[in-house]
Amino acid sequence: MRGKRESQQIFFVVLESGADWPHDLDYRGLTDVHIIAQQLDETTPDFSSRIHDRLRRTEHEGGQVVAAAFVLNKRFAYNEVVRRCSIARLLASSLAASEQAELLIRGSAPEPALQEHLLALANALGDESEHAVRVSFDPPPFGPSVTKAQPASGVYPKVEAAPAKRAKSAG
Repeated sequence: MRGKRESQQIFFVVLESGADWPHDLDYRGLTDVHIIAQQLDETTPDFSSRIHDRLRRTEHEGGQVVAAAFVLNKRFAYNEVVRRCSIARLLASSLAASEQAELLIRGSAPEPALQEHLLALANALGDESEHAVRVSFDPPPFGPSVTKAQPASGVYPKVEAAPAKRAKSAG
């Protein structure tokens, strides 16, 4: 006879190929951490599919993703905007229905174009989701982390729609 398993609270980490491991990542006291790292030769569709499959398996096994981190590599190209947006939306949509659930988007290098891209993405995701969406950079360009402050004016991925001034420093 099978009883209903108690739900496991999961911290889900996704690393792009070439991303630096975030040595200061806050696991929020969670001990069950799932890590998906993109392989050097892995295509974007294959990587996205692997993330999706792992999230579905986690849910099927009774896990609840209460925190997620999407760690980006140092490269920035506009052709990666749609891919990153799709993965970030997938992670945000997988978060458990909890006020504490949160998505962290972590940039490995504080290039101005990358900063604008990540802040616009966080603003757009924050508008679409009931969960907190944070952005942080290593090293931090203007404080330890940034959170959504106001709705983005326009639909992402138009990066110019949400300049860096829209976000507030958390702390």
